[in-house]
Amino acid sequence: MEDISQLNLYMGALCKTLNDNGFRQKLILNGEPRYIDYKLDRLMPDLTVMHITSDVEAFQFLTSKGLIRNDICHFCGEAPIDGRKTFIEPSHKIAFSICNHCYAKGIPPTKIDVRNTGCLVTLFFVTLTIILLRLN
Repeated sequence: MEDISQLNLYMGALCKTLNDNGFRQKLILNGEPRYIDYKLDRLMPDLTVMHITSDVEAFQFLTSKGLIRNDICHFCGEAPIDGRKTFIEPSHKIAFSICNHCYAKGIPPTKIDVRNTGCLVTLFFVTLTIILLRLN
């Protein structure tokens, strides 16, 4: 169930924290870099998280302060969620939680179910072991 008002409160608090600590959002206007305060897009708060994750230092700062929540969907605001489904921001490969509904919709396309990553790692090491044994 979507809860945009909860997502707006959460994203607004993240923006305020970043602005209060000297972080600014970088924009390119007419080929020139410009820096502006982080602002909440109330109609599309999911865009706000994309702006935040495009600045690795800002995201790492929020993470170090324990402000990035795993119990809320960063796209629709549903809470609580189990935090096992994530979206991977394509430029910097930053992961954050999304709900099952947003994950199932297939939007955004760069998503991962963290429950299945162990299987991939195991498969990789088994394959590598077999190759190494055959080479010897």
